This record gives sequence, structure tokens and C-alpha cells, in this order.
Amino acid sequence: MKNLTKNDLKAICNKAIVILCFSIAAIGDVRLCEAVFSTYYTGEFAKHLVSNAKGFFFDVCYLLILSAVIMPVSIAIKKGKTEFKAYRWIVGILLTISMFLAAFYAQSGFPLDRLIFVYSFKEIVETLTSSNSTTWWIYVCIALVPCTYIWASKKTFTPNLAVKVTLAVIALASITVRVCKYDSSVKNRNYTEECNKLCFFIRSSATMINSEKTDNELDIKKVHKLWAMLPDHEFISERTPFLHKSNEQNTLAPFINLGEQKPNIVFVCVEGLGRENSGRNSKYASATPFLDSLASQSLSWENCLSTSQRTVSALPSILGALPFGTYGFMAMKDEAPEFHSLPRILEKNGYRFSFYYGGWGDFDDMGTFIALNNGEQYFEKKFGKDVPRNEWGLHDKFMFDEAVKRIDFENPSPRIDFYLTLTSHKPWDYPDKQHYVELYRQMCKAQGKPENPEYEAAASYIYVDEAVRLLIERYSEHKGFDNTIFIITGDHNFNDNTFILERYHVPMIIWSPMLTEKRDIKALASHRDITPTLLALLGSKYNIATPQDVAWLNTGLDTATTFRCRLFSPQIELSRELKQLVYNNFYVYGDEVYRFTFDNEILNIEPVTDEAVCDSLRNMQRTYRELDYFVCKNDALINKFTIKYTNSDE
Repeated sequence: MKNLTKNDLKAICNKAIVILCFSIAAIGDVRLCEAVFSTYYTGEFAKHLVSNAKGFFFDVCYLLILSAVIMPVSIAIKKGKTEFKAYRWIVGILLTISMFLAAFYAQSGFPLDRLIFVYSFKEIVETLTSSNSTTWWIYVCIALVPCTYIWASKKTFTPNLAVKVTLAVIALASITVRVCKYDSSVKNRNYTEECNKLCFFIRSSATMINSEKTDNELDIKKVHKLWAMLPDHEFISERTPFLHKSNEQNTLAPFINLGEQKPNIVFVCVEGLGRENSGRNSKYASATPFLDSLASQSLSWENCLSTSQRTVSALPSILGALPFGTYGFMAMKDEAPEFHSLPRILEKNGYRFSFYYGGWGDFDDMGTFIALNNGEQYFEKKFGKDVPRNEWGLHDKFMFDEAVKRIDFENPSPRIDFYLTLTSHKPWDYPDKQHYVELYRQMCKAQGKPENPEYEAAASYIYVDEAVRLLIERYSEHKGFDNTIFIITGDHNFNDNTFILERYHVPMIIWSPMLTEKRDIKALASHRDITPTLLALLGSKYNIATPQDVAWLNTGLDTATTFRCRLFSPQIELSRELKQLVYNNFYVYGDEVYRFTFDNEILNIEPVTDEAVCDSLRNMQRTYRELDYFVCKNDALINKFTIKYTNSDE
């Protein structure tokens, strides 16, 4: 190693500035390409360009940090050698990965995260091929940007004062934006588009590693800490932290006049149906006229929350208020802990459980979960090949029609029928699309509300709305209709780029010919409240066998007509990280703590400033998360050796 002269240092600094300029320009190219990719799939170039322009400053800040670490190592000290060769190739590789991530985000609508390690290769292919197809020119761009950078960064020129000032201004602006702009999906509605996709992927993968390292040893102090926060439960054993004496509240009894025979229960879970596009207080024009009309004759919860931003937790939450584990309850497949659920319990009471979905049964491990609940499965292969479909599976009207044909309405045994729709899934390919798009635009004008920018997605709910109406009409033609309870909700909101709370805000309707009173309910509810409520309702009328001890931490649906929050509902993000918790009037998102508000019929949150309250709730969220992981990994949800049922000889 030779001593560096003043001229050597000057040359190295100039070269560093030149390469940094090329690197920043390449980052700008990545962001521009992402804006173009997103516009190709969803339109709105100006919106995507602004979001990516903001994200550009985040990216530059990360580049500066990377450069400060790598550049000193990459300096070629020996004269005649190519300077910063290692740095250029590292940046080139990162640019290639970033281009792939940008294309994935534009196509899927969400940034790639740790789920790539959870999904099987077939599931990844199914997701991509069932979404918008990637065109050849996108692959060209993915290759062109890093290759151009590697080639251009070899060029040498002497940076003048203007270049240096420009670089300094961009660097200072990037650092300022990173420090001043809060990088949170709660406070930033465009977080997923603005965030650095590579850093998002790395952070998400790191949470996976940390959750996998969760200690199998039970922290008794944390168990008692959780118990103290839930004083209404009589807990059983520290070894099973969630298990407690059954205390479900029969909140539906005043509204449903049950007959002598046990009722049939029909669930309709609508893909991506959020409050943005449904209901009288929808953000955009409501695209569900039938459901809106039905809601006015039903028990209708305006403020219901799903437990994830994807379908993966809808079934476990609705049918059993089950925990999540590391990647969601269904992902555990046959390694799931022993559990109670509505189908399992009601099977002991003569019920038959059937699940109808027009898509691929192995996606998100739905088929295994239904099998664990002893359900009869009807996925796309059972409906035949000639039924109209899109890339995901059967169109909903045809799936409903085929499903009803397979129901034995003459069998006196009560049933649980669960329908999961899919036509309103991206890329929103449905029959007579232009007709429904035009109909949606007419609805926007009639309601005096803005049109959802994703108008093809919004219009798809008109089609699904009609399908649900036809399904109920088909049931009305058969025996047992007058003794049926319909529960209709959305699995999540389809829009991943909206305010964090809106992604979980879904409608929920309970309607039945046995309904004695309609009610517009303002109280906060969760999918996790459904199973405890139904068991309490059935147990009050019939001599059914139900578990004496249960592990769901929910007691039932609140039917108050004024807004209030008496809820316990953990939630997972897109990455399936258990990061959120709804606890009474509070909403915890990682280290951020908020309070629910309901002003002008709009559900919202505001920051909590009391640090003592914030610390207590942060600790509660972390405590629940650790115990959730523990019970799933150690089969400690319920004690399968001491299960006892009320009104049972077992």
C-alpha cells in the first residue's frame, strides 16, 4: 500500500462524486420505472409519480448510508486499477433486485415481504399468473437500468461546482426528508408505494427470523400481565395462557326468534369488500345496493374490523377467533395446536359443515384448515371445467349456482354453509365488465360521491352484490330458508394504499327471516366476535354441548347503537407480522398508540399522548404477541386431555 498524495485523494473524491451521481441517477430511474409500471396496471401516472418522487429521497438516504460503509472498502489504492469496482457491482446488483421488487409491487399492489419464504413455489406462481400479467418491456427495463448503470459508471469526468452543489442539495434534502417525514403506514397513507422496497423486504425478513427464535420457555410474569388486562375472564392455567371459563354473551337473543329446530348458518365472506365501497357512510360511492338495502333490514355493524389485510386470517378468525402464530393459523397446517371452532363444536351437535370457494383449494392452506374442521370442501375442481371463470377461479354467480345444486336441503340435519367469493379479486376480470363500470359511474353521480380511482375494482362489487342477492333468492326456494341465519362480511378491504384502519374496516350484516328487530349498530366489532356470539345464541335455546373452557379472548358482538369500543382483537399486517392490537378504545400499531374516534359517522384514530398509557399498551401488544407464538408452537391453546362440554355425557 503506497502513501496517498493530495492529488490522489482529490482524484478519489472526484471519482466518488461521479459514481455517486450515477448511482443517484439510477435510483431515479428505478423510481420512474416503478411509476410507469404502476400506471400500466392501475393508471393515474401523476399520483404514482408524486409518490415515487417522495420515495426517491428515502432511497437516496439509504444509498448515502451504504456508500459511507462500502466506499472506503472499495477504494482501489494501487495506481492503474479501476476505482470503486466492488461498489459499482454491489450497487448494480441492488438495482437489479430493486427493479424486480418495483415490478412485483406494481403487479401485485403490495411490496414483497417475508411471505416469499412462506408460500410454496406453486402459490407464488399462482399469485403472479392470476394477477395482471407482466409484459416483455417490463423485463427489458429490469435488465436495462442496472446494465446502463454499470456501463455509465465507468465513465470519468471532472465534476464542476454545479454538480457538487446539486449532489449536496439532494443529499441534504434526502436526509431532511428521512428525519422529518415519519416512515409509518399509520400516518402515511402512501407508505407502501413510497417506502424503499428492498429495505421493506429486509426488515420484514428480519421479523421472521426474530419470531422463529421465540423462546419455547413460558414467561409466567407475562402470562399474569395479560390476565390483568383482561379481568372479565376466569383463566384456568398458566400453561395454557388463553384458556378460560366460557363466558360468551348472548347479545343476539333479543333480535332473533329461534324456532324449535336448530337454525342453518350461512356465511358469505366477500373478497376485498371494505367500507370504502359499501354502505351509506362509504368513502366512495357504494357499489352494493342490495347489501345496503339488506343492511337497513338487518343487524348491521358499520364499524367491523377484519384481522388482516389478506384473506389468510378471515376463516380462522370468523370460525374460531384463533391465534395467528408466526405466519397465520392456517399456515401451520397439520402442526396447528389443538383448537375449538364453530364447526368442530357444532358438529358434536348434529351440524354439517360445507365450504364453497371457486378457486384453488391449496392457496393459503385453506383446504387443510377446512379438513381440520371436518368440512366438506368444494373448490374449483369439484365444480367442473365448463363453468365461467377468470384467472383465480369461478365467477361468483356461477359458483353460487353450482354450490346450491350440491346442497341436500331435504336432510333435516342443520348446516353451516360458508361461501368465500373471488370475482372481486385483482385483476377484476368479471362478466360484462363495461356494463358494471358504466353502472358504477351512474351510481357515483346519483349518490353525489366521488368515484373510486380503482373504478374497475369498485364496479366488480356491483356484480358480487347481484350474486349475493341471487344466492339468497335461491335459498328462499328451498326447505329450511325460514330457519336460516345469514352472516355477510368482507374478508378485508382490497385497497392496500389507503389509511391503515381502512384496510381492516369491513361491513358486517346478520339477517334472517327469524329477525324480530333491525338495528344500525355503531359499536366496534371484530370477526373474532362472531363464533362466541353464535354459540351463546344457540346455547340459550337448545341443549347443545359446548366447551366449558375456551381460548378465544372475545365474548361476543356488541349491539350498542352508539359508538363504543369494548373489544380485544389482534391484527396482522400484509407480511403476517403480528404488529397490531385493538384493546377497548385503543389501537396499538407497534410502538404507536392511538385512540378511536367516531366523528361525523367516520371511524378514525388520534394519537395518545399519555406516555404511561402508551407504555402499558405497547407492553400488552408485545406480551400478547409472544404468548400467541408460544401457544401455537407448543400446542398450548387448549388442554386436549381435559376438554369438557356442557350438556354432554362426554
